Amino acid sequence: MTVEGVDYAFGRPGGAALAAAHKTFAMRYLRYRGALPSGQAKALTQGELDDLRGHGIAVVGTFESTADRYTSGHAGGVSDGQDARAAMAILGFPTDRPVYFAVDRDVAANVQPVVDAYLAGVASELGIARVGVYGSYALVTRCYRSGSARWFWQTYGWSAGKLSPFAHVYQYHNGQAIAGAAVDLDRALKSDYGQFGPTGSAGPVGPTPTEAAMIYQDGPVHTAIVSAGTGWRDAPGGPIGAHGVSNGGRFVVLGYSADKQFAECSGYVSASGHLSACLWCSASALSAFEPLAAPAPPAPPAPPAPSIKSIDVHLTDGSTVTLEEAAP
Repeated sequence: MTVEGVDYAFGRPGGAALAAAHKTFAMRYLRYRGALPSGQAKALTQGELDDLRGHGIAVVGTFESTADRYTSGHAGGVSDGQDARAAMAILGFPTDRPVYFAVDRDVAANVQPVVDAYLAGVASELGIARVGVYGSYALVTRCYRSGSARWFWQTYGWSAGKLSPFAHVYQYHNGQAIAGAAVDLDRALKSDYGQFGPTGSAGPVGPTPTEAAMIYQDGPVHTAIVSAGTGWRDAPGGPIGAHGVSNGGRFVVLGYSADKQFAECSGYVSASGHLSACLWCSASALSAFEPLAAPAPPAPPAPPAPSIKSIDVHLTDGSTVTLEEAAP
């Protein structure tokens, strides 16, 4: 089923109007420091968030102060990561929900190191597992390959009709209107695209095991058990986080560090197929490896037992004998 949504800046169509237009999610900008009042007018507020979720509209956090903010380098990314983390916390987003940081330009390949440095600064504050990026087909594909982001929102702009297989959300038509408010149209391409679900929802439904195998297609994909409390790092060999893995369980193993001492994992719960935060932990902490594959189809029902014909024969002495046909 197609999951349709919108993104917008200054207009506020409202949850009721979006629901009536058959939209199910909204990509919304977060507040940041130092903006003029006109710039802050596009920021998601608590009242708007509650209205959207109360009308069945999921919400995804996005961040853009200026279109060329990515040129501010690592230091700019650190500042924006701090702002995004604070804004998400104040609004009550779950701590595993990502933020998509905009690269709103047609960025050439030779500028990719600048983008990666900016996103590395973001990751130092927000955690790499929550770093998303918005941009063209080429931009999101390069960020996937460089590892500078884990969530991808692709625009049709500058993309020459191409759609990245790594995209979670696709912005496919700009300059539309709903209830008099200017909106762009988007489509979710993955089950979990970073959404904070509607009020009363059970949360995002993550990729199925088959989807996960397609997402991580650089080699054989396996799962392993990670115990609750296991220490984890944002990078192999980096400092251990303040808290261990809060919920143990089966994780997807994405790969290993060059020295094979650390494994990169993504939270995976087989019952729901949910993929969540990526983290590095000691390879020795993993156990119970299994290949990641689609669930086996149910066994076909057993064929019915063959019917056996019988006949009662009445003997001359008054007794009755039942004769049965031999089973095939």
